[in-house]
Amino acid sequence: MRHFIANVIAMFIPVRKTRSRVRNKIRNMTTKRQRVKQEQKYLQLKSDWLKHNNGQLLLPGRFSEYDFIFAIGATCHISWFLDAFGLRQFSSPLEWTGGKEPSNWYIDPSVERSSRFREKIDAICNGFSDFLSPENYKQVSDWNLHKEHHNVVNVKNNIRFWHAFPIGQSLESYMPDFMRKINRRADKMQKMLQSSNKILICWAHRTWDQKDVMDAIISDIDIKYAIKKLKRKYPNKIFDFVFFEHDGTKNKFQFDKICVAPGAFRIKSNHFLTDTEYDFIYTYTDVNHSHTHVISEMLDNIKLRQKATNHNTDIDF
Repeated sequence: MRHFIANVIAMFIPVRKTRSRVRNKIRNMTTKRQRVKQEQKYLQLKSDWLKHNNGQLLLPGRFSEYDFIFAIGATCHISWFLDAFGLRQFSSPLEWTGGKEPSNWYIDPSVERSSRFREKIDAICNGFSDFLSPENYKQVSDWNLHKEHHNVVNVKNNIRFWHAFPIGQSLESYMPDFMRKINRRADKMQKMLQSSNKILICWAHRTWDQKDVMDAIISDIDIKYAIKKLKRKYPNKIFDFVFFEHDGTKNKFQFDKICVAPGAFRIKSNHFLTDTEYDFIYTYTDVNHSHTHVISEMLDNIKLRQKATNHNTDIDF
């Protein structure tokens, strides 16, 4: 009921940022007694995880602590997960990007989209050179499904920018602002990669059960390609990959952790078995983005070596 009231009130607030703040404040209103009860349920759920896993903490990679953690796809939602658990240090050039939609995307239900994983690895290793040329960006449609941003594709690598170009401006008029932003983020990301020792790269599959997040699972060949290329570019760094993949056959505490290559793991679980207990302390902007069991538990068990003091200085959307 609280979420319904928040959405109704927010409809009458014209300014987006103010609307979001008001909605979140109403949603988070709760009595002390309710909060204590929610915390108890949350701690019980944590205890249940340990019991079902013989006291062993669930970790997405090999370590419980990393210097740098960032998302590489397949959709925007994995960045929200990192943000909710205090693991997202800033917005990278790769956030809010995906693969170009196939021409028969909405006609053939069996078609899956490439999330352009290889191309994103290439971008990291070549200093985002294809990202930094304005002529590489072409508008595919007037807006995306949310009708807040233009649907724009980088024609050099077929990486789609889904939340970058606001519909209030043309591609040409907004391009200087976008270039400043992408250059700043690319520079920051390269500095973080240079200064970090242990790095975790996260990819999540189908965190929403809807057509426009049906990205193909990354192949073993592409995962091994990424490891080899990053090790060549950064020979003294330790890279871990985690690929959270949806498997609707799994039960509440079931999951498979499959090692594809040293430091690279597939985590197969049922994303759509959710528990509101995870939302009592970790909240998203939108109530529909509930935490899923295994993803939440694993991200809750890792941390950054140094707290992200710049957590709100370069994070958007």
